Amino acid sequence: MTTRVRFGVIGASGIADRRTMPAFKQTQHCELTAVCSRSPDRARTLAAKHGATHGFTDIQSLLSCDAVEAVYVASPVHLHLEHALAVAGSGKHLLLEKPLARTVPEAEELLAAVKRTRILAMEAYMMKFHPAHVDIRNRVQAGHLGRIVYARARLGCWYPDDPQAWRQNPQLGGGGALIDIGSHLLDLFIWMLGPIEKITSLHNTQVFHYQSEDSATALVQFTSGTHGIIESFFSLPDALGVGELELLGTRGSVKAAGTIGQAGGGRLEWRSGPAQTAYDARQEAPPSEFHTHAQTCDETNLYAAQLDYFAGCIQENRTPEINRIQDGLEILRWINRAYKNGNRS
Repeated sequence: MTTRVRFGVIGASGIADRRTMPAFKQTQHCELTAVCSRSPDRARTLAAKHGATHGFTDIQSLLSCDAVEAVYVASPVHLHLEHALAVAGSGKHLLLEKPLARTVPEAEELLAAVKRTRILAMEAYMMKFHPAHVDIRNRVQAGHLGRIVYARARLGCWYPDDPQAWRQNPQLGGGGALIDIGSHLLDLFIWMLGPIEKITSLHNTQVFHYQSEDSATALVQFTSGTHGIIESFFSLPDALGVGELELLGTRGSVKAAGTIGQAGGGRLEWRSGPAQTAYDARQEAPPSEFHTHAQTCDETNLYAAQLDYFAGCIQENRTPEINRIQDGLEILRWINRAYKNGNRS
């Protein structure tokens, strides 16, 4: 593949400005061609900053640009449906930030438009492109850890009261920490461990004063029987909210520190040993039976990897197998059930 796929960006601030647009320079198969901002000055500034040829002040101008083949939408969640429908109607391919929409009906309408227009579309859950997470998934599916009994993941940050922050208003974001951060963790677990059967949650605002929850803990049971806990917080200092993931199986375990998040490094600790067959009343396994192996993860630009994967799908005209829109709809359904089945105090 030699020709680069030319992208435009709608919602060229926040995560797009900090992570995704800079990542274009590290891709092999993508080119940032156009950005869109209502402010002419900001449109010019963003285009110059990230090497885009065009800076537009309205979405239709970007969608009418022949130099744009695919569009990355990173606008606030309450605008996802409107912007995704516009992209689909233009016939350009769509990379859409998570979560798909505020509600299940909005996501269903979005998916229907993608199917109707036959564009290629993908949701931007970039953490599945971390090599450490790929390694964990492969080992789990190969049975290296035995039967997975327990799974836990946590991610948090410090997100204080801000009247302008759409994530703090459930009417704009669909919820708070659970839908915004927890959806990442739920997505990873479904990818690694398979479908979910049950979900419930505790969610409330412990530290701040906004309407959306700043703290959420979800309890999940997978169809395999595996128990899972998903911890997502807007109420933890950044130094304490560093992402963690842990899987415990009948033949081993893995702990990941720093692999969950926007950066691509981190560390893994694997423990493995023989399957235990006999009951030991002392519950003291000989130290030599389980071996520990620590692994430092190379820095990987998750956003560049995600962009290159989607570009490859476009170049080869194949439907993405990772981060499919229908999978995002299913995640949103489970998040919705977690809210409904859980307790908000």
